Amino acid sequence: MKRLALYFAGLVCILCNCTAQTVLSSAKDNTQQNQNKQLQQNAKGQESTPTYSISVENTYKLRWTGKAFTGVHKDKANTWLIKAVVKGLDAKWLKHPLSITTKDVRLLKDSLRKEVVTIIALESAEAGWSFTTFNKEYFMIEECKAPLYAVPYFINGSVYILCITPSFKIIGNEMRPAIDKKTLQESVLIPLMNVFS
Repeated sequence: MKRLALYFAGLVCILCNCTAQTVLSSAKDNTQQNQNKQLQQNAKGQESTPTYSISVENTYKLRWTGKAFTGVHKDKANTWLIKAVVKGLDAKWLKHPLSITTKDVRLLKDSLRKEVVTIIALESAEAGWSFTTFNKEYFMIEECKAPLYAVPYFINGSVYILCITPSFKIIGNEMRPAIDKKTLQESVLIPLMNVFS
């Protein structure tokens, strides 16, 4: 009986020690998260603008004839993604010839989080036809299994689309993608604009 009581007391001590370590570890994690959050806030209490380190992995150039893709990179580029993005903006654009450049870009956000972004540049390849303006801030690519979002920009008659898998934030009772369109344009797209020319 004494042996059973000692065994039970030893087991309780082990469990209490594990619980105490878990609580201590959780408290340290929460403290670290709060410190990181405070570092990201500026003097006004707003989150600071993220910084990006950019490296271009792949570049593909191809054409859309209005019916099919042509060009030396037609088998290497993600044509499924290109068609899905164009349909999401305006499916009527697929009736016209397009000159397309895609870039797979690796981003290091705030020296912590790695992201892969595909940038698609569209130009009209038909004389007398140009893109109609659009009013979309971003949209989800429905055909994709993962939450992939397209962030379009209309600049100097061309359309640039950043395809990203964003982080999410809770607003009220909803989860929404955390996409800062202006920061992406200034920190990612504009530094790469001369590469598309």
